[in-house]
Amino acid sequence: MTAQKKLRNIGNFSVRFGILCSILVCVGGCFHAEDKFYADNDVVIDKRFEGEFLTSTNSDSASILIEKGTNNHYVATYQEGTNWWMKLDAVFFRAGTNLFVDISRISDSGGPPDIRGPRPPNTFELLQLATGGNTHSAFRIQLFDDAIETQIAWGNMAFLAVQQEPTIKGKILGEGAFLLTNSTDQLHSFLTKIG
Repeated sequence: MTAQKKLRNIGNFSVRFGILCSILVCVGGCFHAEDKFYADNDVVIDKRFEGEFLTSTNSDSASILIEKGTNNHYVATYQEGTNWWMKLDAVFFRAGTNLFVDISRISDSGGPPDIRGPRPPNTFELLQLATGGNTHSAFRIQLFDDAIETQIAWGNMAFLAVQQEPTIKGKILGEGAFLLTNSTDQLHSFLTKIG
């Protein structure tokens, strides 16, 4: 039996991550783009990325299993309950001195979990928004032996960072999401600058 790892959230840049997504996500939050955020020479490979991760509270009975894929990519499978899952392509990379993850959707189980009443979007719904339309999302992480901490620029913080960088271009999508349309080199430079 392998030990399970934790996904932790920290600071002003944190958002409850159902898991690495909780992880992995974000539309109104992390950065969302047409192109990938990394160049091949920025990619980081580390055995500590691999394994099953649970949220620090695991209140939504969610987990994410990260396995080594091909071409320096990982496959991250987010599972929420017994019926809802999403398989993601995940690439860990450096921008300056910071570590980020770029995610894009491979497949999912379809519709969101059936949760009634007014509530904020759950992790599964956020992942659907963040990875819709064959796009990429990126957010900052910190790696430890037994955990991954996620740091996501959420909502106004993400938009403020974009507004302060005159070279960043984009377009408004439905759901209030902002899609960055810059090249990979420009996106990587942006992440390096904002840390």
